[in-house]
Amino acid sequence: MLPFACVMCLCGVWLLALSGKSVAREDGVSFQALYDLAVLSDLAYQPPAKIKAKRRAVTWVETHAPTNMRYFVETKEATRTQTAVFRGSVDDVNFEFNFDTFAVTDSKTGLVVHRGFHEVARAIYPRLKRQLRQDYTIYLTGHSLGGTMAAMMGVYLQQDGFRVGGIYTFGQPKFTDMAGARSLAGLPLLRVIHQNDVAAFFPPKAKGNGPRYEHMGSIINLLKGPYYIFATETQVFKAPPQVVRNVRRQFSLPDHKMKFYLRNLGGKLEGAKRVAFRDRVKYIDRKRREPMRRTFNFGPHR
Repeated sequence: MLPFACVMCLCGVWLLALSGKSVAREDGVSFQALYDLAVLSDLAYQPPAKIKAKRRAVTWVETHAPTNMRYFVETKEATRTQTAVFRGSVDDVNFEFNFDTFAVTDSKTGLVVHRGFHEVARAIYPRLKRQLRQDYTIYLTGHSLGGTMAAMMGVYLQQDGFRVGGIYTFGQPKFTDMAGARSLAGLPLLRVIHQNDVAAFFPPKAKGNGPRYEHMGSIINLLKGPYYIFATETQVFKAPPQVVRNVRRQFSLPDHKMKFYLRNLGGKLEGAKRVAFRDRVKYIDRKRREPMRRTFNFGPHR
């Protein structure tokens, strides 16, 4: 796996590979690169014909029928890079997998993983793998369920010898337990969370008295205006339980919508300011939990 230090500069590297220039900040965060990736993740919600029309470099689009997972691949010959993009949940088929939170052991990695996410990942991985080149650098991105697929595909690809340049997710749920998260330390994963997005804390634990699920990777928490928080993977692992409990009291379902990610990232392109976590409450728009309504869940996140 890549050294952890590489994770902090990957946003700038991704933009450099695609455009020949980097606008990475001192802490390695390139909001232009993140915005470009968010645009791709949002595009995954569009019909395949529109995806191909919008992005000339798309070499593969599929909506896998049994799982209703849509994903596409962009191939850039000039930079020898490929970007795999995964759509989030849009209907009951997707949400059946989301809420199948029982824990199982992944036969490929040996990790304890979320059963529903595992079923989707194992179904689409062989099909995705056939579209990727081992002599190219692979980037992965996605929103919501698509973010989880991006992370799991990144794990599989690294295990199979692919060069994974970076994984960038938006509102990504958890997919493994603490032992799995620790074993994946150093995965080049950057998780972006818009304000109090509840999905980033889903699911808390496996059904059937199973283990608690945990995240790996560094994070960027997008706050209002130019403000944001950046935390390394080590800092995330060391965060005391009280920190998570305090954030949990402010969960917001609307904050999960992709349009808010795009709007927030777009507002940081002209300038962004990093703030300390202890000051976070000063820079959020919602300070209370939003009601968890099934009718809101079962509709496109966009």
